[in-house]
Amino acid sequence: MYRKLFIISTIIFLALLAFSILGFHSISLHTEGLAGKRIAEFADVAEQVRFDVKHKLDKFIQTEQKRPYTDYQYIYTPDAYNNEGNLQLRSPLAAKMTHGMAYGHFQIQPNGNIISPFYIAGQADQLDDEKKTYISNIKDNVLASLGKRGEGPKHFETQKISLNRAKALNEQIIAKSYGRLTKAKTIQKKQALSKGYKSSQARRNYNVQSWDEETQKPQILNRSRGNVAANIYGNETPTQQTQILQEAPIDALRPQNGNNISSEPMNDRQRTGYARQESLQSSAEKEFLDFDETIKDEQTRPQNDMVQIRIEPFVPIVVSKGAKPDSYFGGQVFLLRHIQIEDRHFLQGFKLNELELLQLVKESAHSLKRTGMEFQLSKTESENAAHAAILDFGFGQIILNLFERDPQWIAGQTAQLKNWYFAIVTIVLVATLLAMASLWQSLHAQVCLARKKDDFISAVSHELRTPLTTIRMYTEMLEKKWITTETKRNEYYATMRQESERLSRLIENVLDFSRIQRGRKTYNFTLGDINTTIEEVVNTMAPCAAQQDFTLQKDFDPSLTAVTFDSDAIMQIVINLIDNAIKYASNAADRNIIVRTRGKNNFVTIEVEDHGPGIPHLQRKKIFDEFYRIGEESKRETTGTGLGLALVKKFAQAHDGLVEIITAKPKGALFRITLPVTP
Repeated sequence: MYRKLFIISTIIFLALLAFSILGFHSISLHTEGLAGKRIAEFADVAEQVRFDVKHKLDKFIQTEQKRPYTDYQYIYTPDAYNNEGNLQLRSPLAAKMTHGMAYGHFQIQPNGNIISPFYIAGQADQLDDEKKTYISNIKDNVLASLGKRGEGPKHFETQKISLNRAKALNEQIIAKSYGRLTKAKTIQKKQALSKGYKSSQARRNYNVQSWDEETQKPQILNRSRGNVAANIYGNETPTQQTQILQEAPIDALRPQNGNNISSEPMNDRQRTGYARQESLQSSAEKEFLDFDETIKDEQTRPQNDMVQIRIEPFVPIVVSKGAKPDSYFGGQVFLLRHIQIEDRHFLQGFKLNELELLQLVKESAHSLKRTGMEFQLSKTESENAAHAAILDFGFGQIILNLFERDPQWIAGQTAQLKNWYFAIVTIVLVATLLAMASLWQSLHAQVCLARKKDDFISAVSHELRTPLTTIRMYTEMLEKKWITTETKRNEYYATMRQESERLSRLIENVLDFSRIQRGRKTYNFTLGDINTTIEEVVNTMAPCAAQQDFTLQKDFDPSLTAVTFDSDAIMQIVINLIDNAIKYASNAADRNIIVRTRGKNNFVTIEVEDHGPGIPHLQRKKIFDEFYRIGEESKRETTGTGLGLALVKKFAQAHDGLVEIITAKPKGALFRITLPVTP
């Protein structure tokens, strides 16, 4: 049985060990899952930021792409008017430099001159410092980066430049712009491959380009030739146009091109402006000889003839010169588009407002970040960033570093989970240990009980055999009349009676114990004199004690005449105590056994005192257990079943009393039963 229990215990502890190992592994997987889930959340936020920024950037580019080409000019004629009744208005972009993410719209003329909604070539002295700086920046940096190597912006300021030459130069500009962008993309791809870069959850590139050549298509517009001529040539005589704007109200301005003069009467102010225009016409003609011929050609054509205008998509270019040191893109970003009107070519564009773009990214990141997240825009990846989103705009990158507000959040979650796991494992382990200890104890108790039962069966067999053998032997002797004397015959009869009483006590103890174990023992509590019942037992046991050379002495308290007790139970208590004293004090020098009663404070005490060897202190609690007897059964000299003292304790408890063992003086054992007067 112990072997089976050991095997079961080993299996249980191995299962607990496997459970602990799997638990630790599960916690590790859970930690990895939390980390992966959190990184996925960061990547999801970065993707949402990319989508939001791209959406707003696409909307901005589409708005700028649909902007009329005339908005880039200083003055323009609406589409509803032709040369017979032109109305020239100031560009709607002339009010301020910044329009969302666009800063300083401008147009590069075929001859290399620069005009804008706030500027006509040759009138730089009328601009404020901000606009002067911006025009100089375009001349010194943008034109230099787009022109031929070594020629610089002066190449575009040649006084006499043919229309074909201007067309060729603009075609080269467009080719270089697209080529530079394509080359930059190729270089970036090669660098990525050379570094062995691979996209991961912690570092990822996000494409936010809004000027992909494959998705954008050029615009094709049809306008009347007169309207196109008014818009083109109305901005190519800066001296003349400036003079007109100074002298006449904007709403009343009309171009004075050759013979196409308004037939309406002019006031004094208009006459003065017209006179000044006439005086400046000669110098303008000297400055733009080639253009005069073109104007005459345009005017000779039919005015209802339609002209096709081709507007190419925007192309970003990065100009390294003139950039601020803290620029994220390593230079100034300009967006340019190519305008083709028959054989004339223009470049229109604006500078991308980097601060507005950064603010757009910040607003998107701030609105889309989740609980526990922080962000930072920088040029480089942060080592402490949980996720680095590289927002690739085609012309440069902005790195959105996403941080965990509490870097120890996952560790805290894991620690909390580990604490719960350790608590559960500890509880399971303690419960298992307690269960195993209880199982071991129960098994040990069962083994001991089985051993006691074996001893009990052996003792009962012996106890039954001895009186039965004596009774049978004496009965046969008397039956065969081998006993001739009356005295001897009476002695045999007395022995047979004593053995019968002994056998009766043994059977009564076994039956009482069986009834108590099954809960069927009943008690009949009556009010009476307890001394009378005890005295009756003493008188009955006196012959048996005398046969063993013991003397029973009575010491009763006469006041115990009104006690509630069960007579049979009290008799069994006294019988078992006297019988126990006779058996274990057989070698005592003092052969007196004292039976006494005392009454005090509504309690009754029954004492049986012998002067034998006494009972060791370690055995005093065990001797009241059923089937327990001091010493091994094979070496035991005294007889008994091990039920006597167990019944004494049970009967005492049935009276709400208790039993205790006291060392007698000078030696021996004193059993004291304390019972309440009214249980």
